[in-house]
Amino acid sequence: IGLASKEGYNEAFSKYFNGTVMESNMKWGTFELDNNDKARKNMTAAKKLGALYLRDHAIIYDRHMHSSTQRLIPDDVVMAIKEGNMDYVDERTKGWIYRISDLFAGEFHEIDVTNEISVAYKTDRVYKDSAGNDVMCYGVSYYNTIGPEYYDKIFKWTREVNPDAKLCFTD
Repeated sequence: IGLASKEGYNEAFSKYFNGTVMESNMKWGTFELDNNDKARKNMTAAKKLGALYLRDHAIIYDRHMHSSTQRLIPDDVVMAIKEGNMDYVDERTKGWIYRISDLFAGEFHEIDVTNEISVAYKTDRVYKDSAGNDVMCYGVSYYNTIGPEYYDKIFKWTREVNPDAKLCFTD
């Protein structure tokens, strides 16, 4: 969808595709930093091009950030996981699932509830942002730090507010 301004893309998309996956701008950390603007713009563009089937990717991308420094889990949630503040983690995680589900109510046919839990970092590392500044990426995750049983809550909360969507576990 980000290529929608490229000549011929709109026509090809409309001709050959009837669905799309909402990617980077739907990730929690990015979504909060961007205040939903890019995600909604991409969703609207996909529908204009004829997308009938939409997939959200992913409600929980289980690591702090990408090597590009794109936030996948918000910094405050990462720190709460690191510090073991489970009440805060529960509140923010459930709140995020309910918020994203409410904002896009009924628009997703499929939802990747989680992605890449097996590659979540276990140690801290430093990345460089686009300006060359050091950015700390913490090696904490729901799976590795809290434990795999936390996904029971994540899937339960997602199902509560998305009763008709197909819920997927991707890795």
